[in-house]
Amino acid sequence: TVQPAAVAFATLTTGSTSTPVNVALGNSGNAPLLVRSVALAGADTIQFRLAQAAPYWLNPGQTTTVSTTFAPSAAGSFAAQIRILADAPGGTQTVAIAGSAVPPAVPVAAVRLNCGGGAYTDSLSRVWAADAFFTTGKTYKTTAAISGTVDDPLYQTERNGTLAYRIPVSNGTYGLVLHFAEIYVTNIAKRVFDVSAEGVQIINDLDLWAAVGRYVALTQRFDVTVADGQLDLSLVSVVNRAKLSAIEVLPPA
Repeated sequence: TVQPAAVAFATLTTGSTSTPVNVALGNSGNAPLLVRSVALAGADTIQFRLAQAAPYWLNPGQTTTVSTTFAPSAAGSFAAQIRILADAPGGTQTVAIAGSAVPPAVPVAAVRLNCGGGAYTDSLSRVWAADAFFTTGKTYKTTAAISGTVDDPLYQTERNGTLAYRIPVSNGTYGLVLHFAEIYVTNIAKRVFDVSAEGVQIINDLDLWAAVGRYVALTQRFDVTVADGQLDLSLVSVVNRAKLSAIEVLPPA
C-alpha cells in the first residue's frame, strides 16, 4: 500500500526548499515484500528531492516512509512522480507530486524628490533626485537658514501653485512623507492649501506659518495604497499658492 496517492507542495520562492513530506509504504500481504527501487520520474524531476534507498524487504504488516521535498530552481509549475517498483501484484505504484514556484520579491527602493531643486545627498547619505514627475507648478528658492533640520537645501527650494505629481511605483502600500517650509509669505493666513494622495484628501487647510512659522521645517507622514502603478499627489491652493519642499515614498519595512 502507498499513502498518500498524491503530494501537492505549497508555493515556494525559487532557491528555497520545502519541509519534507513523507509517503508511507506498507506491506499488507502475508509474505515478505521486496521493494526493488524508489525513484523520481517525469519531466520535472530536477525540481524535487527523494530520500530513500532501495532495494529492501518489508515484512508482513511492516511500514516504512519515503521522504520527498520540493526545491525549485526556477519559477513555474512542476510535476513529477515517485515510482515504486516492488515484487507484488501490479508491480509498480506511483505517487504524483507537484509544486509551484515564484521569483523572490525584488526590494522596492525608496523614491526621494527635492521639489523645485536639484539632486542632493543629505546628512544621512540618502540621495534625493532632482525634481521630477510633476505635471504643473512653478519653482522658488531662498538662501535663508531653515530651523528644525540640518538639511537646509531640501527646504530652501519649492514647487508651488495648484500642482500635481505622478510618481511611478509598483502597486502596494507606501509611507508617504511630505516636507514643507514656509520661505515666502510673511504672516498667517497668507498661504493655505490642501493635499490629496490617490484621490483622498490627507491634509486640509494647511497654513505653514500658523503651524510652525517662517523658515522652519515641517514633515508629515501618511500611509498610501497604490493600485494603478503610480502614486498620484495633488496640492490645491486655497489661499495664495500651495507649495511642497520634498517628497519621500518609502516601501514597506
